[in-house]
Amino acid sequence: MEGKNSSTGSGVNARYLRPKKSVLLGELYDSQCKVRESRRFLKPIGPPFPILTKCVIDPNVARANLVKQRFGATETALQMMEHPDFFEGEMGSYAFARVSLRALGFTEPQTWTQLWMWGSSNEALCPLAAAPALLPHFEGVAVGDGCRVLTRPLCIEDTWHYFYVSGNGPMLYAFPHHPATTFSVDMEIIIRIET
Repeated sequence: MEGKNSSTGSGVNARYLRPKKSVLLGELYDSQCKVRESRRFLKPIGPPFPILTKCVIDPNVARANLVKQRFGATETALQMMEHPDFFEGEMGSYAFARVSLRALGFTEPQTWTQLWMWGSSNEALCPLAAAPALLPHFEGVAVGDGCRVLTRPLCIEDTWHYFYVSGNGPMLYAFPHHPATTFSVDMEIIIRIET
């Protein structure tokens, strides 16, 4: 059955007045591809873990704030805070989470070196100056409770050290960095997260 075109009066088969089904499917496929492509560049909504704290880190005043707030720190930790590497980087806002290795997806114990490499590749390493800034969030925590701060270690007097925060005071510690030290999947660490 043919219909008349109102503008020309010529006979036109009605089934050709709309695109073929294959054309419509092709357009739909193209639009879905564009949506998927645009989603690839969107930042994830919210952090993957509960935020322990979100704060501004200023390496130049980290040690001064530690003294001002009257938090304890071991001598080695204070030495680390005077190291030139400690002041690398600019002031910035960061978010941190306290999570177990199991929550991060590890199913086997990890060495400190493995964790450090994982943190480097996933941008989960905390700035060195973050360690003292995290101390206020351990006030009132049971004595002996604490977790490592996932930063790159620093070399003090020919020995590599990493930061450790504890509710005992609270205190900021620095312990020797033993690459082969193994941590259970239930150990907790503090990592930097993207918000």
